[in-house]
Amino acid sequence: MAVLGMCANLAWARTAGPQGTSSALPSRSGLMSREQIRGGQAMRVNDRPDSGLLATSGFRVAFQGEPGAYSEKACRELLGQDVQTIGKESFEEAFQAVASREVDYALLPIENSLGGSIHANYDLLLRYNLFIVGEHTLRVRHCLLAPPGTKKSDVKTVMSHPQALAQCDNYLRQLR
Repeated sequence: MAVLGMCANLAWARTAGPQGTSSALPSRSGLMSREQIRGGQAMRVNDRPDSGLLATSGFRVAFQGEPGAYSEKACRELLGQDVQTIGKESFEEAFQAVASREVDYALLPIENSLGGSIHANYDLLLRYNLFIVGEHTLRVRHCLLAPPGTKKSDVKTVMSHPQALAQCDNYLRQLR
């Protein structure tokens, strides 16, 4: 998971620099830690670079999905329970929320160990000129739900989000 912000896989954002923002993508070693983000070393987008005001709590973080989504879980794991999460219908809406300063950051997936890279988010990263400044790894565990008494051998059709189906492909093929 990556974090996005105009100033912060949790973080895409610009980091504060002498002219207000940096133009270079931070190196992996330059990513901010959870403690740095929580501790206010990540500048909130509504603070002017020269104001010296740093956020210490109450980050507004966009994620793609509904409340309870894995991305919201990642927000809370990384930034704590006090973070204000705002679900967006699409990845692009989350990027737009950061660009318009509706939110301070966005937490979005960029890699999936089973499903591969999320190419749309790499494209949006370039389009909106945001940068990765931190990361968070979230273990995803899927469950196969069926009416009580259903045997695995009785399962003929599985419906889910395409990413979830890709992540469970090997397991589902074994059900045949």
